[in-house]
Amino acid sequence: MIVLVLATLLLMPVVSARALIALDSHWLLSRSDRLMMAVCAVLAIVVAFSGESEIAIAIGAMGVCAIADARFGVVPDGVIVVAIVAIALAASGDATVLSVVTGSVSCCAGMAVIAIVARGAMGWGDVKLASVVGAGLGAADGATALALSFVAGGAVVGILWVARKVGRREAIPFAPFMLTGTVITLLIHSWGWRFA
Repeated sequence: MIVLVLATLLLMPVVSARALIALDSHWLLSRSDRLMMAVCAVLAIVVAFSGESEIAIAIGAMGVCAIADARFGVVPDGVIVVAIVAIALAASGDATVLSVVTGSVSCCAGMAVIAIVARGAMGWGDVKLASVVGAGLGAADGATALALSFVAGGAVVGILWVARKVGRREAIPFAPFMLTGTVITLLIHSWGWRFA
């Protein structure tokens, strides 16, 4: 499974770069983008060596999508497709495959409801990325990660709004907060706490 994780981690930035170059032919990764991608790759590899290939692939995908969302306001569909396929391949056994499917569908459906109710305040790329969160972490932990994403995003945006750095109608990339919520969920798990 480590080989699958490494291959996926190498493929996702290529798929993302291809999509982003179509948006801006002069697009290059900045130093901070490369650092974030390296940190996500190292975290994904550490998680993969602990036996959690599905979570490792989800972290890699969210890292790539967080960079794309922060820079261009886009979550590349190709990265999501690669991640979902790789997570499905990494799942072993009927129970794990069922967990991947239910997690993916439930998290995606929950975010879709929020996107519909919020009337454009949340992009559909974030909804699709939620399916990767659910597939990698399962339904309960995926929901926890998404809830923590909203807490982190609300806190940061609230601070920026009070400091008058953003307006009420300004678009804020949500993929970085989804990555943050997932990492916080993993940290909580490393302390031995479980939500389901």
